[in-house]
Amino acid sequence: MRIANWSLWLSVGATLVACSKGGNGDGPDGGSASSAAGGKTDAGTATKPDAGHPTSSSSGSTTTATAASVVTMRNIGRNGGTLEFTVTGSDPSGQTTEAQVQLLDASGTPVIAFDTNWDGMPDSASKLLHFDASTLGEKTFTQTITLPGLYALAPTIASATVALSNEGGQLGPTLTADLTSQGVDALNAKCDPNEVTDRCAAGMSCQSGSSGSSSSSKSSSASSASKAAPTCHASVAPSLTQVAYYGGANPAQLFSGSDPDEDLADITISFLDATGKSLLVDLGDGNPVAQALLDAHGSATGTSFVFASYPATNFTALVPRISAIATDSLGNSGAPVTASLAAQPTHSNGGTCDPYGIIGCVAGSVCSPGLPSAMNTCGTVASLQVAKCSAAAATATTGKLAAWGVAGGVSLWDPPIGCAIATEVGRPESLVTLKLTQPVNQLTLSTAVPETDFDTILYVLPACASSTAQALGCNDDTQGYSSTVTLTNVAAGTYTIVVDSATLQGGHFGLTIATQ
Repeated sequence: MRIANWSLWLSVGATLVACSKGGNGDGPDGGSASSAAGGKTDAGTATKPDAGHPTSSSSGSTTTATAASVVTMRNIGRNGGTLEFTVTGSDPSGQTTEAQVQLLDASGTPVIAFDTNWDGMPDSASKLLHFDASTLGEKTFTQTITLPGLYALAPTIASATVALSNEGGQLGPTLTADLTSQGVDALNAKCDPNEVTDRCAAGMSCQSGSSGSSSSSKSSSASSASKAAPTCHASVAPSLTQVAYYGGANPAQLFSGSDPDEDLADITISFLDATGKSLLVDLGDGNPVAQALLDAHGSATGTSFVFASYPATNFTALVPRISAIATDSLGNSGAPVTASLAAQPTHSNGGTCDPYGIIGCVAGSVCSPGLPSAMNTCGTVASLQVAKCSAAAATATTGKLAAWGVAGGVSLWDPPIGCAIATEVGRPESLVTLKLTQPVNQLTLSTAVPETDFDTILYVLPACASSTAQALGCNDDTQGYSSTVTLTNVAAGTYTIVVDSATLQGGHFGLTIATQ
């Protein structure tokens, strides 16, 4: 039976993926995005722009102070569904951080693909987008804007107009970029392992080494060159390298492995007794089964993956062992890997861990920074909170955009009780610091700006309060999935603004601040 949710015995939880391509990230619209700027793009960071933010979506107000000289647009990635812009520009003031992009189809008609009112539905063909890395301080630059999944959702995109925006909100001259389509390679053809200029057809992988098709008539030097060049290899089954099955108060099933074709589809779990014999288990529908099929489509965006599911405690009481098999989109299955129910191995503070929970931390500690690409170690929540507050960027108090950043990694704070859905805890967040030099009658903070591409929960803490019970205000979903907090009679001092996520993935955000 295929399982989307095991209502009684097993509740499928978050899918965690390794080896994903960086960029602006998928928003709830599948493509609208923005990037952290100012030199840090790690999850959980925020950045303060010097001042200003464009408010116009047209190019009626132009200036030659910030101008793009070259713009290219292409679809990239394993399935060609990601849209990437490369922009070369100049700005004598060094204050350009974003570009106004409008998407068009082959007839020049705008393509509605961006969600600009934060309701999860595309509503606009235009959007202000931050670059993947900061260009602040650079008078000339070449930078990318990556929009994962956008082209897959809007395959009629054929061209785009792009205009750079300076710190005053003025748009430079508009350039038009036609889509450069990613090529699709056949078996044995040379390929781009980065999946930018081309990709192998579905079910194949781009690898270095001989594909087995070299002719005996080729010279040895030509044969060596052929072996060295990446080519499209025939389909291979995904393989599991580790299966972990943990009990206790928070049971988990974790599956890590490799998938050269990047088309992982399912993980089949068989229920076994202590001797390895098959078990029949009622998953809640009155029909005992010996196995279940976990839908893993789209869970791996690279050649390695980690998939997680979370069984209920009564399931672990019934099933002492499991066996797992990974299957790809073509039906190729790897070898089974078994695991017995065990306690999760944990390390003390300073010890290594992983964000998936294959190796955890002792009680009272968490795995930080909680990012697959980083070196993760165990640390106490209190010490990590202090460190994160100290590293938080200060917001601007002038201009329309006070800060932007990325919410990701380990969760150190949770929304105050009653502000958000009770289950929306343990989600990634980002911090920014607000310093008021004098009291204000009214302080309004909002994530309702184009930079925000995920469901935010916004709250304000005095100084670096460790408990969100001390929050001065909190809001979830004022307009769509954006958040706005308004405080009155706010004293001078230092405040920590937490941009929390209502989703497991987090995302990119912008923050505005207004005082009266």
